[in-house]
Amino acid sequence: MRKSAFQQGKFHEEAWQVIVFAVHDDYLKKIVNEFQPQTTISPLGRVSKADMLFEVNSNDMLNAFFFSILPYFKQQPPPAEKLLELKMRELMLNILSDESNATLLTYIKHILNDRISAFIEVMEANYMYNLSLAEFAKLTQHSLTSFKKEFGNIFKVTPGKWLLEKRIEAACFHLKTTGNPVVEIAYRCGFESITHFNRAFKAKLNATPLQYRAG
Repeated sequence: MRKSAFQQGKFHEEAWQVIVFAVHDDYLKKIVNEFQPQTTISPLGRVSKADMLFEVNSNDMLNAFFFSILPYFKQQPPPAEKLLELKMRELMLNILSDESNATLLTYIKHILNDRISAFIEVMEANYMYNLSLAEFAKLTQHSLTSFKKEFGNIFKVTPGKWLLEKRIEAACFHLKTTGNPVVEIAYRCGFESITHFNRAFKAKLNATPLQYRAG
């Protein structure tokens, strides 16, 4: 899953377990640079920006890996971090060595070679959520200070002003193309309250949301 993506499923009301690995871009870069010369597959040309989920081919080696790692989560005391890191390297090598995962390798190479595009994609995919700047920084894998600096370098405006502009733009679209209540549109577009939405909207467009819809 790309940064900001989420998927969850449960079938037939059966009990289930999930193991989630959150991998930092810098770690991916280290692994890819180390193992790429040893693999026989090459990245594809491009990956669609609309693809938020990539299916990983489940071969015998990968299935065996997941069964082998389950005891690590039950062991007391927990295993050494270095041992877990070796297991992560094993997982990544299994995935990157499988020709069926060429699309995933292409995306990994993309985010490592174009960090700016990845930053923009995260902001474009999440601006309508009512998140704090600290939460946006976490999504883009930055500290709050470096997030503000990187944001200014890319968008040439403060995060707060950019978010407000994008949310009002989205609200205008919903007001003109749907019959949804104003309060629903306000929350859907990331505003913390209907009062904040009305005040910001009127300051920007010199009209209330209802006046804009009727105009």
